[in-house]
Amino acid sequence: MKIITLIFLIIGFISDGLLDFKISFFLSFLMFVFVYFKNVKINSYYIFLYILSLITSLVFSNFPQSIDWFYVELLSILFMISLSDENDSYIVFLKQTIYILSLIVFIDMMINKLFNQSFLFTSKNPNYQAFFYVVSIGFLLDDKRFNLIYIIFFILMWLGCFICASRSGILAIILISVAEFFKFRFKISRLILIMFLLTLILVILNFNNILKLDDPKAYKRIDFYIVSIKAFLNSPFFGWGLGSFENVFEIFKFPYYDGLCYYNHSALHSHSHFLNMLVEGGILMSVPFFIIIFSALKRFFYLILGIFSFFMFDSILYLPFIRVIFFMVIGISFTNNKSDFNFEIRKMALIFFFVFLYFPFKGKSEEHISNKIYYNAYGEVISSKNIFRKGAVSEYAYYYSPLNAVLSYFNGIFYKSFKADEQEYWFKNSIELEPNFRDAKLELCFFYIETKRYNEAKNLFSQIDSNLKCTANNFYSEIICNFDLNKYFYLKKIFYNY
Repeated sequence: MKIITLIFLIIGFISDGLLDFKISFFLSFLMFVFVYFKNVKINSYYIFLYILSLITSLVFSNFPQSIDWFYVELLSILFMISLSDENDSYIVFLKQTIYILSLIVFIDMMINKLFNQSFLFTSKNPNYQAFFYVVSIGFLLDDKRFNLIYIIFFILMWLGCFICASRSGILAIILISVAEFFKFRFKISRLILIMFLLTLILVILNFNNILKLDDPKAYKRIDFYIVSIKAFLNSPFFGWGLGSFENVFEIFKFPYYDGLCYYNHSALHSHSHFLNMLVEGGILMSVPFFIIIFSALKRFFYLILGIFSFFMFDSILYLPFIRVIFFMVIGISFTNNKSDFNFEIRKMALIFFFVFLYFPFKGKSEEHISNKIYYNAYGEVISSKNIFRKGAVSEYAYYYSPLNAVLSYFNGIFYKSFKADEQEYWFKNSIELEPNFRDAKLELCFFYIETKRYNEAKNLFSQIDSNLKCTANNFYSEIICNFDLNKYFYLKKIFYNY
């Protein structure tokens, strides 16, 4: 099992976190063959119920991507079942492997911070990095091993949560510290006490940045929660099927806007795994799932509590690789589990082989594409008084119309007010698409002046043809032909003292 685990971890890291569902299908099939011939037994009634609910959810789902997520979930469950049958030596092996992976993730994070270059998929999301740090911290605390090497490693993992600026990671540290405080009747170890106090100090000193209060998307999560509640109440028992939230969001989103998913990639999940589970799996899957998690608390209290923080305000298990690792951790918590329930997984062979053979041909999962077309975005940008909504609309629309210079220009205007450094890319892109886009050139000139790049600003300004004749016959050409004379003469006065 150790070799299989290493092979899986290597594949997971080199395949960008198992984002290719074909890999999950292949691995889940091989894993099922392994547990079949090993004759692995399910030693928990709730794990058995979870498997049945998974199959039921697949049958009742109307969305083709559910089959892809079924293979991810099946791979996760098979690992969990296999590891529940392992001995203590494997648990030590898995912990040490996680420590090494966490250290690699930490080194990659520092290289990315210092040299703006990364080699791992974990750099795409700070929560991916923080997940490994929190798992390592949880293992260390549950083992109560605090020699010098472990303490140094503990501090590195703690620092990692702050350096990557993961809110869930920081919340995990706070939850673990508070739990330690109450669990031992207000007696707390010096290491935990120092960690907790430093965490509070750093949060207070860097409050806005850590909590991302200046990020407009952070305030939109209430909309996801409203959508999740609506969707759950609409199908409370069976749910909508694994991986269905992207489609469900389009049905129940709030506020509704003509087929336009203006949250970009964030609409893939609900930003709360608790709600995500209720929406996609319904009560049928959610109840055994959470009972399994709470059962694992008895074995790895701090570890599960730390991961719990990611469930509240994020859906980190949406990445297949991390999902499988999470279930592996749950699996080792069931080793030596004394239970009267023993069910041979091979008895379900016919069901699983039917799924492997039939469902891949039932329907292919396709990337969801909104039925929105770009002129709908024009209307929203004009009518909306919310600058963040305008920016989100134009950026999402540009994703489907990458040759649209007007949408690129709108993105530049948005980032001008939000992240000034981002505007250069969008204005330059607008000019490349429409070389006579004079307003885009004016905006880029102002950016160059603000960043003290006067020669570039003057050179670009000299390329603006103030006498250019342009006829507008639609909204797109109207924006392209528009020429802000006030800004033009203001810049002309700066450059030529005119």
